[in-house]
Amino acid sequence: MPDELHSIIPIHSLSKGDKLVEPIRLVEMTEFKDGSYDYSRPHRHNYYEIFFFEKGKGEHDIDFTTFTIDTPCLHFVSPGQIHQVRREANSRGWVLLFTNEFYYLNLANRDILHETPFLNRNHPQPIINLDDQNREFVTGIVKQIAHELKENHSYRDDAIRSHLNLLLIVARRLFEGARGGTTEETGDSRLTKELRKLIERNFHSMHAVSAYANTLNVTPGHLNDVIKKVTGRTVSSMIQERILLEAKRLLAHSNHSIKEVAHALGFDDPSYFTRFFRERVGEAPGGFRERFRKKAE
Repeated sequence: MPDELHSIIPIHSLSKGDKLVEPIRLVEMTEFKDGSYDYSRPHRHNYYEIFFFEKGKGEHDIDFTTFTIDTPCLHFVSPGQIHQVRREANSRGWVLLFTNEFYYLNLANRDILHETPFLNRNHPQPIINLDDQNREFVTGIVKQIAHELKENHSYRDDAIRSHLNLLLIVARRLFEGARGGTTEETGDSRLTKELRKLIERNFHSMHAVSAYANTLNVTPGHLNDVIKKVTGRTVSSMIQERILLEAKRLLAHSNHSIKEVAHALGFDDPSYFTRFFRERVGEAPGGFRERFRKKAE
């Protein structure tokens, strides 16, 4: 997507220019009042966030879906997602922020973030509820990370990465346990995973099923059959869903014209984009923008 459109919605960064200032931070939720950024307004990041809501209630909007903050719980936000938090004044918790570069410095971690379901920006349920035992365990991990960040001992980053890995392992076990356990990866599931990654990289310029099939070295028919078996959906519906999500993001949080939004999403004809949007959302792009902004007032 063109940089000028990708930066419409506020992007909070852990870097300054080309220099990486803070590849990882751990922040108490009360510290967000220091003006570092206003998380109560819609924004997106170029890094990951793990919210550990320990006490209190509220709501967390992630890409046009509202999740209840039912403490204790973990919420996961991936790079590029638009979100905002509304919480009670007496809420307590932590937010762990880290970049791809920090996590992947250890090559053994390669692809773990992308293969973790709740860190997939298209996953419908990026939250994990905790019982008392798991809350204590997560609290212990967070305190260890806080200690490493404060003391700045030798091998600090390696230690923090280990604690972060442990946190993700615990979260993944809870996630899989709530859904009946792990499932063995098959050729079909690998193809589905590769398709998801490919769509994420190319949805704004590649709309045809055949283009994705060619890139994956399979026929369109085979690709559709596999995706239908694994997900119950068609390839075209997955492509369209990703286009629509980004369209909603740009319409809701930018002042750019419908024509500019259409162009950013690979539509040469704005009228075709309008028809595409209306047929799938039930209203025209301009109507969606107006309704969303009235709701946000």
